[in-house]
Amino acid sequence: NQDIIHLKHAFSLLKPGGRLVCLTSAHWRNFGSEKITAAFQNWLEGQSGFIHELSSGTFEKTDVKSYVITITKPVLTTKTA
Repeated sequence: NQDIIHLKHAFSLLKPGGRLVCLTSAHWRNFGSEKITAAFQNWLEGQSGFIHELSSGTFEKTDVKSYVITITKPVLTTKTA
C-alpha cells in the first residue's frame, strides 16, 4: 500500500487546479481488502480524474498489472454575496 500512501501525500501537496499522474500497483483495486485500500477506493471515486489499466507485461521482464491514475485537484470557489 506504499503506492497509495505516496499518491495521497502527493495529492495533498498539489495546488488547487493541479494535476497528479501516478503509477500504482493493482493491489488496491484487485487484491486489497484492508481498511486502507477500501478507504482509498472511496476517496478516489470522489476525485476528478481517470484510471487507466496497464496490461500485465507492460513493463519489461515483469508480468505485473499496473494502473496510471490521473487526478485534478479541485479549484476552490468562493461565493460572493
